[in-house]
Amino acid sequence: MKEPIAIVRGTTNTFEITVTDADGNLYTAGDGESLVFGVKKSPKDEDYTFKKTAVTGENGAYSVKVEPGDTEGLDFGRYFYDVGLQSGTDFFNVIPCSPFDICENITSREG
Repeated sequence: MKEPIAIVRGTTNTFEITVTDADGNLYTAGDGESLVFGVKKSPKDEDYTFKKTAVTGENGAYSVKVEPGDTEGLDFGRYFYDVGLQSGTDFFNVIPCSPFDICENITSREG
């Protein structure tokens, strides 16, 4: 399990993910492969609450952008995420099921 991700509902958040092979070398997805970031209320749910396909970024990292519309209608609380490499019909887990918390905004604009 990775450290939980906590975001404020309705905000923009960008996460970077690096993927390495068994030898520790950076892995670059090939044709027909994609890195998928999925969020569910319960790990046992069949449908995603939302999912994103990561895009290639700098230095071998992949970028996942969670936009306001992905979370603004969700209840506050604990969800779960994982990241997997989709290659045709095969799936390789990159980050195992971990907590994803939707938080309230504690401070607000003053004045």
